[in-house]
Amino acid sequence: MLTFTTPAGMFWCSLESWQRLFALAREQGWTPSGIPEPILTEPWDPLTDEPPPLPPPWGNAQGPLRLRIAEEDAASMADALENALPDIPRFDALSEKTLFRIDSTTMIPVRVLKPGVRVSHYEYFSGANRVAMERFISLLRSGPVIVS
Repeated sequence: MLTFTTPAGMFWCSLESWQRLFALAREQGWTPSGIPEPILTEPWDPLTDEPPPLPPPWGNAQGPLRLRIAEEDAASMADALENALPDIPRFDALSEKTLFRIDSTTMIPVRVLKPGVRVSHYEYFSGANRVAMERFISLLRSGPVIVS
């Protein structure tokens, strides 16, 4: 589970949800201006220790580091995701493809899909996921984001 901390609050989602948000923003033309700034969570001595491994830029925030997404990149990602909203259904487009779902007000709902089902990003973020995505967009607009 990833945690996104902004000046306006926190948001949680799975790595898959983050990868889909990232991919959807890219489909809408978003290009980050740089890579996130790593924030060390474990002390290390640069004279005697090897530096902690850096996670791949943007697509994966797992590892010993937290990442800081600049305010400019967060705002431009919010713009890109907002551009996708008209194409994302307000109804649950996954209801026939889902075995069950766990809902939460602070994160994108967790769904267990039927085996072999393919899901587009637009279907994935439909219904309750769209509401969570709208909240994520508003948080991205509030300033820099810490991903941990």
